[in-house]
Amino acid sequence: MNARFRSWRIACTLLASAIVMMALAAGVRADDAPRAGLVLVYGPDDVQTLCIRLDVPEITGMELLERAGLPVIQESTAGVGSTVCKIDAVGCDFPGEHCFCQCLGTPCSFWSYWYWQDGDWVFAQRGATTRRVRDGAIEAWVWGDGQTSPPIIDPAAICAGAPSLSAALNQDDYPGPEPIPTFDPYPGPDDEEPEEPTPEPEEPELEPTADELPPPTVVPRERTPEPEDVEEPTTETSEEPTLGPTEPGVATPEATATERPSPTPTLRATATPDQTATPTPTLGPSATPTDDGMAAAIATAVTRNRATPPVVSGGTSAGGYVAFALLALVLVGLIVYAVLLQRQRARQAAE
Repeated sequence: MNARFRSWRIACTLLASAIVMMALAAGVRADDAPRAGLVLVYGPDDVQTLCIRLDVPEITGMELLERAGLPVIQESTAGVGSTVCKIDAVGCDFPGEHCFCQCLGTPCSFWSYWYWQDGDWVFAQRGATTRRVRDGAIEAWVWGDGQTSPPIIDPAAICAGAPSLSAALNQDDYPGPEPIPTFDPYPGPDDEEPEEPTPEPEEPELEPTADELPPPTVVPRERTPEPEDVEEPTTETSEEPTLGPTEPGVATPEATATERPSPTPTLRATATPDQTATPTPTLGPSATPTDDGMAAAIATAVTRNRATPPVVSGGTSAGGYVAFALLALVLVGLIVYAVLLQRQRARQAAE
């Protein structure tokens, strides 16, 4: 019984020793893994150093920066490579702004790439995508004018005693797919969405009644000046001479078979009432006899005179002379009247 217990005890001790030896061997192999140093200079007094485990023989300088676990913004150009625009919170937010947004004038600041060689910093003439980084290499990125090199450091102190970042296990730059949110198509009573409150009906806008309506604005009309009533001078028509017998009951002058002396015709003027023109608001010529009317009156008088048969007298021609004189007087009067009337019309037209 004791022998069996002793054998189990020895077996457990050997197993524990084997496990410890395997762990120590793994630690030694881990310490022997290739590593590279990374220096980030954000400013004169802001320097960060990182030790990154490669787990592969070599990687590019850009891969070393990406596996440092910091947000990096870069601009890729075909045939040239990638240009670093921003590391962490320092730089330019490409493509929202130019990758060299702070180097468009003076002063100029951008991310320059350096590497440690033979105890000094060397500016990388090639891009980080083409440079090969192996075990023990030290790379640096400096925010500045491209002329200021990183500070002098002890390369052995970067990874001595400092926790190293595994390049193989650093997957921050390559996050996995986001989990798809699950939902229950048949929610329980507690998961039901609260009912939306019914919107209250909007109160209709009250239109103003007839009593509340403002009185209409009355625009006064411009009154056109009315012409003043102008009284036109009244014109009296001429007295139309009429020829007639001096005595009633005497026959009209006609040629008869007997030779009886006819009474001497006399001229009797019949006065006609005055015609007064009614004043009107507009100016216009008054109703006055025209020249054609005067000519018609004269022609009527001459016709009547010619229609009167000659007086056959047996003794003397004194009555014929008197009648001729009266007729000539009437003609002269009519001519004078026509001249005066013409002048009056000319004055009215001139006024």
